[in-house]
Amino acid sequence: MSDAILQVRDLSAGYDERLILEHVSFEVQRGEVFAVLGGSGCGKSTLLKAILGLVRTFGGEVTFDGQDLLSAHGRERQALLSRLGVTYQDGALFGSMTLAENVAVPLEEHTDLSSRERFSIAQAKLELVGLGGFTTFLPSEISGGMRKRAAIARAMALDPPMLMLDEPSAGLDPVTSAGLDRLIARLATILGTTFVIVTHELPSILSIMDRCILLDRTARGVVEIGDPKVMHAESTNRIVRDFFDRRAEDDDLDPVRTERTTP
Repeated sequence: MSDAILQVRDLSAGYDERLILEHVSFEVQRGEVFAVLGGSGCGKSTLLKAILGLVRTFGGEVTFDGQDLLSAHGRERQALLSRLGVTYQDGALFGSMTLAENVAVPLEEHTDLSSRERFSIAQAKLELVGLGGFTTFLPSEISGGMRKRAAIARAMALDPPMLMLDEPSAGLDPVTSAGLDRLIARLATILGTTFVIVTHELPSILSIMDRCILLDRTARGVVEIGDPKVMHAESTNRIVRDFFDRRAEDDDLDPVRTERTTP
């Protein structure tokens, strides 16, 4: 029996009149870690923005926790979006605010809690991501990996049932990236939070993702959906194989191959 928290049906989206995604459909089950995969320019970030209503949609439906996200307006839409935690590639923390102040921003905007209560919650969220001792630090005073963790803490401030992370490992070294993977897996387990993660990092995909969709630029949509480990091992789709085997879209562009075959 399906327990989908997010349902995307026949979604088409793009910028101005330019169509990037066409007829995209998938479901995310409650409590799973779900990945949106694909090469550069395939529309991964565009899909997240379309779900959030940040880019133009040309048709389709997005249902979050049983409610239509695209047709909601005003306070109804704000209430829905407050239950969706989001992080962006660079973390998007406010540079002039401490980590605790950054995490408290959603609480200040969406609750009537006192400043003491907001700080207490912010401190608890930072502790969850391993930053309990850094509440008074500015973003410039911590590492890139710590900034990514702080962004996740802020996204969790209102206890949303689902977090959407756009390239959380971007710019991180392999060790720091692996630590972030372990954090995401732990949060999904102990909190039951659903994660939708845009990524192209194979180690992350194969270590913590329950299911995924693979987008393709030429297809303008989903070419396969399933368990990434099974897709990696068994898929016969050339686009899927090229992604997991890290093959270029056109082998003729491979400088090593070109050098070897040029007379």
